[in-house]
Amino acid sequence: MATLRVDLGRPRDNGQMMVYFILSHKGTKKRFPTPIYVDKSDISYTKKGLKFNNLKKKMAIDHIEKEINDRIYDIAIDISMSDCTAEDIVNMIKNKSAGEDFLSYADRFASRNQTNVQLTNQAIKSIRNFDNRLRIPFASFTRDYLDRYCLFMKDKPVAMAKYLAIIKKIYLNAEDDFNNDAKIIIPRWSRYKIPSAPPSQRERSITADEMKMIYDYSGTLASGMFRDYFILSFCLLGTNLIDFFGTDIKIKNGYLCYHRQKTRKRRIDGAYIEIKIPDYILPLIQKRRGSKRTFDLYEHYNSYQSAKQSLNSAKMLLERKFGIAFSFYSARHTWATIAHNDVGIDKATINDALNHIDADMKVTDIYIKKSFKAINEANEKVMQYMFKNYFNKKD
Repeated sequence: MATLRVDLGRPRDNGQMMVYFILSHKGTKKRFPTPIYVDKSDISYTKKGLKFNNLKKKMAIDHIEKEINDRIYDIAIDISMSDCTAEDIVNMIKNKSAGEDFLSYADRFASRNQTNVQLTNQAIKSIRNFDNRLRIPFASFTRDYLDRYCLFMKDKPVAMAKYLAIIKKIYLNAEDDFNNDAKIIIPRWSRYKIPSAPPSQRERSITADEMKMIYDYSGTLASGMFRDYFILSFCLLGTNLIDFFGTDIKIKNGYLCYHRQKTRKRRIDGAYIEIKIPDYILPLIQKRRGSKRTFDLYEHYNSYQSAKQSLNSAKMLLERKFGIAFSFYSARHTWATIAHNDVGIDKATINDALNHIDADMKVTDIYIKKSFKAINEANEKVMQYMFKNYFNKKD
């Protein structure tokens, strides 16, 4: 197998010496220059050989050495199956065809992606923690590699499922960017089944009594805003915070109309939904109307991410106040639980109401004209149940 050792070039007139590596393989050698120069004060010689005293330069040299070794690892199969020389290996390392780098592409993806920014960065960080290489070719993402990643993340099943979904999204985006009919640069994503995440404690449904506590809360500033949008989400079939923030959401003839951002790109109908606004929440709708957008979140926050972070902090105040663990997403879970367990709504209607993706019905949906009557009737039953028995009930 190819090996590396560090060496120095001849001193220049100013006393500077280039640092380079000598790559050896099957009796052949090839110099691998670096952009780093040292002088006599930066180095010393010990029994173990050359030692670099300048910490910054030593770290830079170690970084380059690791990168070269990573690339040698990437092309190990090519090396073992061919009668190549050290010079051939150096050329392969320098050649882009050694494999596009997932990490550098993922970083670019994260910088231009405006949704799930924090989760995307966490997913990329988890891959870095799992695979210590500075450069990870897309070709590394085999079933075996992903199985080992799952084993690495086994103690965090919720995060594992979310991170794998993000990693797959980045990978498929790279396929679109790099591949075409004439040339396949990024290998196709393997048909890897991403494990389903068990619901976390904070994403579970809460009880009707706990919903009433939040409904009766009259906080100000961010905590009051969280309360308002949480109740709106519950009463509007679990509408997500990102949809309340967006420009797509509209009120037309008493209906809330929008394409659900989370699933719009994976649904033939763009995840479009029309929700009849219950009379019970008309005052709250009016309270939260915006001047330029339908809702006022954008007037308080310059981005969805900042709104999410601020309201999440406010939510923690309510958790401490009421002694419950929940998330904004709990509004969806709670609506679905009450609809099924207390009101008797069938699961198919609940699935439609929550605007999920149903792979089994994807083809059938092409032939059936969309109707929102059933889901709005279901929501009316849930609202009647909650407002009669809880929200408007005197203690």
